[in-house]
Amino acid sequence: MFVRYGRNAGKALAWIALMAVVLTGCAQGQPPTSTPTLSGPLPTRTASQAMKYGVDLNLGQHNIGAGQLAQALRLATQAGITYVRSGIAWATIQAAGPDTYNWTALDQLAQMARSNHTQLLLSVGDDTPAWDLPPEANGNSAYPPADCTGGAQDCASFGTFVGQVVAHVAPLGVRYIVLRNEPQNRAKNWVNGTPDEYARFVHAAYVAAHQADSAILVLNGGEELWPGTLQTIMNKYRANLPGTLQFVTSLYANPLFCKSIDVLDVHAGFHGPAFAPQIVDLSEQALRRCNGGVFVPVWVTETAYPADQGAQTQPQINDELGSAYAHGTASQADFLTATYSALYRDANVTGVNWTFLVDPPNAAPGSDAAGGLGLADASFKPRPAYAALQHFIAAYP
Repeated sequence: MFVRYGRNAGKALAWIALMAVVLTGCAQGQPPTSTPTLSGPLPTRTASQAMKYGVDLNLGQHNIGAGQLAQALRLATQAGITYVRSGIAWATIQAAGPDTYNWTALDQLAQMARSNHTQLLLSVGDDTPAWDLPPEANGNSAYPPADCTGGAQDCASFGTFVGQVVAHVAPLGVRYIVLRNEPQNRAKNWVNGTPDEYARFVHAAYVAAHQADSAILVLNGGEELWPGTLQTIMNKYRANLPGTLQFVTSLYANPLFCKSIDVLDVHAGFHGPAFAPQIVDLSEQALRRCNGGVFVPVWVTETAYPADQGAQTQPQINDELGSAYAHGTASQADFLTATYSALYRDANVTGVNWTFLVDPPNAAPGSDAAGGLGLADASFKPRPAYAALQHFIAAYP
């Protein structure tokens, strides 16, 4: 959906679509997977089920570079947020070649997060370094690595990189890594790459990460199933929907992908309180069917909603949500509370992130940042949604 951490920061809003398959089955002793009801008091979670609340920080934003990172982290922690999804591009850390690592930016990020009492969901693998690109990429870092493409390649370069990253950051308290964001958006993130190649990419990282530190938890890059009703709506707005459907369907049929995930990462975007739990359930059940029935908790790492009334009344949102959230900043706050409440009811959801923390400056119309998606504006002034999240975290830890 939104997040990129390299020189191509600022992805387009790409709402992931997938084949709607109603799957059943539940690993013995695990929470039920039926979509929770949306009314009544919220359930009480045990200490082991406590929700993890996060936010995305895109260091490619001009107002959240190295100089503003401390301010952004303080804003997050003041809301009660304890997890931050952010990262440094692979091409930045290994720009000079396969045997050379520049840890400066990553060390700053990890140490600053730790000093602000936040844990990183560390994004790794976005932006392939130039030395590992296939010839046809012509320098485009959105291509998969050369040793992931074609034939029986094993993505060894990425596995080695991930192993070195985990060994480096685990002593700094990093316990989560998130692998290359939304490969199903092949035009921007996995150009000319196939689902099988991405499955090998994830598997190489999973094996290397756990060899480096057995306590690490690996998340995929945000691939999810959609219910049929949502697909019908989005058919009107997504010309690339069939290709996206085919890509992610293939991933959920590939055991190499399905058995290489510790926490399932899905993106709910601004699909709202009714669709978000359905997205979680379809994705979680599909993974379980593919991985042999193993229960894997879910982290919704991207959910957001615009604050600007003009953006709230665009046809796509109206088709999905009607006019329930079409009254400016107050509606953004209402959307957050309703969506978080719906996800909180699902015992399989272990964490949820909002995107963005603050608006990028001068967001162009039609860009992923248009419409005021941040909990605060570009000058770090909190919106009502910030207070809504602060109150929600305090009430429902």
